[in-house]
Amino acid sequence: MSLQIRLALQGDLGKFAHQTHLRIAKGARTAAEKQLARGKLALRGDVVAAGLGQRLANTWRAEIYPRSASVRTHSPAVVFRSAAPEIVTAHAATTVILPKRGAYLAIPTENVPRRGARGGRGQASRWTPAEVEARYGQKLIIFAPGKAGGFVGPGSQFAGRVLLGAIDKSLNRRRARFAKRKRKVGEPPEARTEPAFLSIMFIFVRQVTLRKRLNWPRIFRDLEEGWAQLFPAEIAAALAQD
Repeated sequence: MSLQIRLALQGDLGKFAHQTHLRIAKGARTAAEKQLARGKLALRGDVVAAGLGQRLANTWRAEIYPRSASVRTHSPAVVFRSAAPEIVTAHAATTVILPKRGAYLAIPTENVPRRGARGGRGQASRWTPAEVEARYGQKLIIFAPGKAGGFVGPGSQFAGRVLLGAIDKSLNRRRARFAKRKRKVGEPPEARTEPAFLSIMFIFVRQVTLRKRLNWPRIFRDLEEGWAQLFPAEIAAALAQD
């Protein structure tokens, strides 16, 4: 006497496998989209909270690969990057910036024009000291703030000081007036009839110390830990759907 049991699967096994694949891919994509939103919100919010402005915050970008949601995959990748990596890296730890050439770093003030920014949004970088001198046709006037609120001129007292670089805008006005009228042969140049009008263009310092202000390394660690929970949870939710 023998006992025989026959089992058979009913239904389309291939269709079932395909539907399972689609559900897993859907859950994986949903997890990636949530991870992208969480990451961008955290990274950009970190920059704004540090007082570095929305413009720098918006340099944080994120993308999902494959980019198209129509490409079904069980392992999408979420990639975060900054369009200003040098800046966000410098602010992630205490950083000392030293001049590459010369003894001072030249920090431009708001008086320095931007390259190609006339009439625009001012996104371009500001002119260098050499460009300012060429544009205004004069050498920068270098001096240091005095202890009593005045200024000290060139000399050994410059050692270790913060220096200021300025141009005399009254000089350009005198040149413009002289150019508008015809000058007779032998006529001397126009004498100074107004005081110098100094416009501070640069602040010269020996070094710049940037304190730690951004926490993106910790944010990435938190995102990595969160992904380990988010990814399987979204796939399980997709598989549980009717």
